[in-house]
Amino acid sequence: MNQGDQGGTGTPAKTDTTDGTGEAGQPSGTYTVRSGDNLWSIAEEKKVPGGWPALYEANQELVGADPDLILPGQSLDLQAK
Repeated sequence: MNQGDQGGTGTPAKTDTTDGTGEAGQPSGTYTVRSGDNLWSIAEEKKVPGGWPALYEANQELVGADPDLILPGQSLDLQAK
């Protein structure tokens, strides 16, 4: 056994993080809002089909009545419905 070998299978542990891109460039997973973000820029960056209106619709329950008011730390679903 090598000094660095811990006897495991070599398979990395599964994590819940995502880079926000899925197959064929489609967005997947979630995006955590940072200071200065807005739905338009997030939808553009993550290539959300339908743009910011679709992103808002998918997250309306979390965001509330004003799509211009998103808060740092909110976790947005990137998969438009």
